[in-house]
Amino acid sequence: MKKEKILFKCKSHPKKLLKDHLFGVYKIGMNTFNSSLYKDDDIIKKCVSLVLLTHDFGKSTSYFQNFLESAILYEKGELDKDDFANIKYEIGEKKYHSQISAFVCYFLLNKKLNVSEKFSFLAFYAIKRHHGHMQNFSNMFDFNP
Repeated sequence: MKKEKILFKCKSHPKKLLKDHLFGVYKIGMNTFNSSLYKDDDIIKKCVSLVLLTHDFGKSTSYFQNFLESAILYEKGELDKDDFANIKYEIGEKKYHSQISAFVCYFLLNKKLNVSEKFSFLAFYAIKRHHGHMQNFSNMFDFNP
């Protein structure tokens, strides 16, 4: 099977394909962006577009897909609690998707679309922390003991 076909079978949530989720988030996000003060800024538009389209790209990894499939089986009662716990333990942090998604977005913006380091980093940070845990930027770079 070709990689493109496999990618389009990945899920983001138990009952939602990853491609549908990403394009749905893109549509909602761009509708919001297009009514903002920045709608005519091409650089910001590129950044926002790619953040929306890549924020969950890391969910396409086999680790995340295997975890999600086992969670679905567990919820259906087709996988017992101990087996599910073992799978969760074995996969562990490998199922985390935000960081790899952030790197993909950064690379596309900075290396392929020639967006500045500053905007590429902001996009990286937004994706890396899109499930919360955002830090205040002034505290992030405070290296004083």
